[in-house]
Amino acid sequence: MPVGALVGACIFAYAGYVIADFESKQTPPAPPPAAPPSIAPSISMRSAFSDTQSIKVLPPSRGGNETLRLDSIATMTLFENSLTAITLALDSTPISLQLPLPPNAPIVVEAPTLTVLGKRFTFDVAKNKRHEVEVQGRSFIVTLLEIRQLDVSGATNPIEYVFGISEK
Repeated sequence: MPVGALVGACIFAYAGYVIADFESKQTPPAPPPAAPPSIAPSISMRSAFSDTQSIKVLPPSRGGNETLRLDSIATMTLFENSLTAITLALDSTPISLQLPLPPNAPIVVEAPTLTVLGKRFTFDVAKNKRHEVEVQGRSFIVTLLEIRQLDVSGATNPIEYVFGISEK
């Protein structure tokens, strides 16, 4: 066998060995990259409003309160009441008045207001305990839970009206 052929055969055998050794040391191909995580749209959740509030027919200095708060968007204000019923006006708006008084007038007027009353809702213990009140696209269920005669000395006919308020 000629020397050239022998050298060629050795080179071919050596090249085959090197290639086989190189292929055995290769790591398997990496899997294709995973798709980027999908980004969910941002969802803003607001809890539905729910509260128990009361109207107490007493002077403010003695714990009286004449309004119910429907979350932060509306109020219901006492319009008239009795021992068995109460009428509330939605979104009453106080308007300040300026009364011209002569100097040294014998009367003093402090912060007079005129109230513009909205839609009225009458609650009673017999049949109108619950009303649905819609304000600014939101709906509230206002329920008269209880009417209590209060024991407050010196107060004329002190009554507490207890309401449950929940957003629908």
